[in-house]
Amino acid sequence: MRFHSTVVSLLNVALGAASSTPLAAQVMQTGDAAKRGLKPSDFPRARQLVPGVFSYEALRAGDPGGQMTTVSLIVIGNEKVLDGAGPKAKVLFMSESYLHSIFPAMRSAYPTEWIQTLKNAESIDAVWFVPGHGFVDDAKTLKADLPAYRHAVEQVVAEATRLHEAKLPCAAPARGAPPGAPPRPCEAATQAKWNGLEGWTLFSSQAETAIRRVYDELDGKLP
Repeated sequence: MRFHSTVVSLLNVALGAASSTPLAAQVMQTGDAAKRGLKPSDFPRARQLVPGVFSYEALRAGDPGGQMTTVSLIVIGNEKVLDGAGPKAKVLFMSESYLHSIFPAMRSAYPTEWIQTLKNAESIDAVWFVPGHGFVDDAKTLKADLPAYRHAVEQVVAEATRLHEAKLPCAAPARGAPPGAPPRPCEAATQAKWNGLEGWTLFSSQAETAIRRVYDELDGKLP
């Protein structure tokens, strides 16, 4: 319940409740959907917590005995939310550019631009740096860990650039491949040197994606 309680505290302290219903009763908790009386047809679920801030609950595959859900925060109109919070709140919603303690997921990234975005964020006098995904912590920890995440992104971009210059291929997954077909190999991933990043959460599922995204940027293929 750490995610749940921290988000409630963040919203109460930084944004203030805009409803007579306590935020603790409004925020949807992760857990077994079936035990909460929910069905697959109930998802996705979105509820407004305070003006412009929504929780989004999506169903995902869990263990064989149940169906689990995940919760994310959605911010609609950052400027309005920040204005509504007041100058003393100093809340910066980082969206996909900051994933706390998670290997940089770059499926939608503009890698080098995101590095500059993170540098810009570090120069802002904010109290709360709210990550788009990852482990939610206290304000001091989230702020202190922001440079570490930037260094991780820089490391990913630098290593993928080295692999690209070495002309090591990283094929994209084949579209329309039949079920059970072996994945196309990414030679670059087998030659990558991550220097500790392989221990970060989601490394195994995101490393190849990050390499391909940097390759696409270097090749001028990003939209």
